[in-house]
Amino acid sequence: MGFVLGIKYYVLSMSAKLFLFFLLTTFYLILTTSAFAQLEVAETFDVPPGSVDGDILSYSEKGIVLSSKENDEKIFGVIEAEPLVAYRRQDNTGMPVVRSGTVDVNVTTINGAVKTGDLVTSSVIPGKGERSKISGYIVGVAMEDFSEADGQEIDYNPPTGTGQSKKIRTGKINVALKIEYSEITTARSANRLFDAINAAFFRNIQDPERFVNIIRYLLAGLAIVISFIIGFFTLARTIPKGIEALGRNPLAKNTIQFGIILNIIFTLGIALAGIVAAIILLRF
Repeated sequence: MGFVLGIKYYVLSMSAKLFLFFLLTTFYLILTTSAFAQLEVAETFDVPPGSVDGDILSYSEKGIVLSSKENDEKIFGVIEAEPLVAYRRQDNTGMPVVRSGTVDVNVTTINGAVKTGDLVTSSVIPGKGERSKISGYIVGVAMEDFSEADGQEIDYNPPTGTGQSKKIRTGKINVALKIEYSEITTARSANRLFDAINAAFFRNIQDPERFVNIIRYLLAGLAIVISFIIGFFTLARTIPKGIEALGRNPLAKNTIQFGIILNIIFTLGIALAGIVAAIILLRF
């Protein structure tokens, strides 16, 4: 009896390890080869007249516009004239807009010099970025410095009553795009977290393509989890019974072992079906 229990424990332990291995491997492949891979892929959109390479764009009721306020919660992407990969229109209208990867972004020193690692956000100067000092939506992370001596000097004239005119610098720096809400100056609270989630959710609804992609990734992950759960519980229920039957009826050893092997193959088939379903959901 002790020998049978030992075999039972060993098989269950190996089944659990096998299940965990397949689960972690699958999620690793999805995370490194699908939506989360940081590729500089651009899509073509209609942009405001006067927009130039490196300008920051936001989404509004009127369509895509140049970002013109600090930490704009509707930041859409950055214009990239020569992206690594671009989906262009047949009539060659519009401009490529990048929303992931690394790209050169137009920035200013209106909020001080930008250092490598600083968070970059939109500013009151249309299309131009700045160093982010407060919690809010950002464009991404600066990959190089931009000091008060870099770029070109311009005059900044703030709206009447909001400050004094001053000289600032403007130019381009490489930024790793990461359009999201970022906490900088205040501790994270439950209310602030829910506000950020709420804002991100509704912003994605306003961008139908991105919202559909999020739903697709969620369904793909759900398909994998469900298939592994079904397979694991099927294996966990059938193998102990097979081992118990083997202990009671040693003469039927070959038949029982064959049944156990079939159950393992069936479990792996369920897991593989979940992976295939996830790949189909991600590609279509």
